[in-house]
Amino acid sequence: MSPRSFRANRSHDILATAYLKGIIGKLNRATPTDSPARRTIDQTLVPMLAQLATSNLCWQPEVGAVMQRMREGNLQGAAVQALLVLHSLGLSGSWELLLSQSTDFSFAGNFFSCRGAMTVSASDSELRVGGAEGQFLHLVRQGTRWVIAGGGAHTMSYRQPGYCRHARFEGVYVHDWMEPEVIGEDVVVEWPITVNCGARQSLVSAALDTIDAGLAVLAQADESYLRWVEKLFRGVAATAYRHDDMRQSGSYLDHPGVFNCGFPGHAAASTAEVIVHEMSHQNFLLLNSVFPLCVDHADDQIYSALKGRKRPLSRVLFAYHAAANMALFWDDLAAKGALNPYYETERQTIYRHALSLTEGLSQARGLTEAGAYYFKLHNALLGERGIVGHAA
Repeated sequence: MSPRSFRANRSHDILATAYLKGIIGKLNRATPTDSPARRTIDQTLVPMLAQLATSNLCWQPEVGAVMQRMREGNLQGAAVQALLVLHSLGLSGSWELLLSQSTDFSFAGNFFSCRGAMTVSASDSELRVGGAEGQFLHLVRQGTRWVIAGGGAHTMSYRQPGYCRHARFEGVYVHDWMEPEVIGEDVVVEWPITVNCGARQSLVSAALDTIDAGLAVLAQADESYLRWVEKLFRGVAATAYRHDDMRQSGSYLDHPGVFNCGFPGHAAASTAEVIVHEMSHQNFLLLNSVFPLCVDHADDQIYSALKGRKRPLSRVLFAYHAAANMALFWDDLAAKGALNPYYETERQTIYRHALSLTEGLSQARGLTEAGAYYFKLHNALLGERGIVGHAA
């Protein structure tokens, strides 16, 4: 799960598909036999799932939205969101469901709201949604994007994303997101982002420019970074920076494939570092969801250099994976040309974090077999570069 050990195999496809099937399995088991959603699940969702092809595209924030609707007790909304996930992956079908409450949905990064009677007809390249009082929405596939059909006619409450311009990442989308003022341990993006929230197009445009520039720097460091990033990168929830030196981003299991990040941001190399950081987290979240990497209660809390305090083993391993990959990125970029003083300082700072986290994890008892291999692989990569003292 490192860009410098990445091979063009099907591991991401298999893990992402297993994760999606696991979430839909939870929904199936949680839905009572007398639930309004039961018939739709039995007659439409389960048969569609049986046709699902193995794909890394199963790792998408809409899967997190299924979990969110389930936690809210909105099983009808969860079933609809799960069906929309499968339609976005090219599975055809027609169905209808009576929604007992107005619900926000996401379809390949497109947000819309629906209530009451909802009808859907989908093919591998088209989605038609009908709602109460004659509301409608018509989306079509254009390459790796799903966009409003024709001249953009729709009567549903709808919010479209901005799209990256990089040729290999044209399906990666950006939405404006108003970050809460009170920030706890985790900043979790509401997904789908509220449809009636007015998008700040200047922020979306700045984010798209910055992301494209960051991807160019990743290609400069090594082509393997782009091959690795494109597997799980679905989108960005863009937040306006509140002060010039603010650095903020985050990835969470409630929105797989999407990270939140402040913009317009710093120079391109800083954005490249953020992408490596957050896509490291995405890889961790995916792997840990299918093959747990550690057991927290087996160890006392371990000091995390990135946070400056002791944290549970899982959080330290989470941070270590990102620090290790960022250290490798700066080493690769420096090999292509001298870094300016600011980035040289950043490189040395990340090296120290990686070394400190390595030392903290080296005696951990709570790593599973998969977690121990995961740690040793990254430690070996760092050791080969002389970033840590030895290769595992």
